[in-house]
Amino acid sequence: MNSKITFAAVYKTLLFQFLCIATFSFSYFIIRDQFEIGYQKFSKIEYLDTLFLASTIQTGVGYGVVNPLTKNAKMLLIAQHFVMLSANAIMLYVFSLHLLSTK
Repeated sequence: MNSKITFAAVYKTLLFQFLCIATFSFSYFIIRDQFEIGYQKFSKIEYLDTLFLASTIQTGVGYGVVNPLTKNAKMLLIAQHFVMLSANAIMLYVFSLHLLSTK
């Protein structure tokens, strides 16, 4: 593998990660009444809150300020966790192939 292929893999991975953040934050915003901020059930959740939630999950930080209240919200969060884990596993595989081919 040459560096051009590696750059393309990094670019595609980053693009995929940003697309996931945008998609999941929009999905969370659609069902925002199924979430709470901290323990304030009746607080108004804005798009920035759902963007924060999606980006912390996708980066692996998972800081839990916004909490799901329903099973549907929990399932959507779990789906994003699986997408994040799969993307990271593929990225590690591609980079390990590159490292092995350069030795």
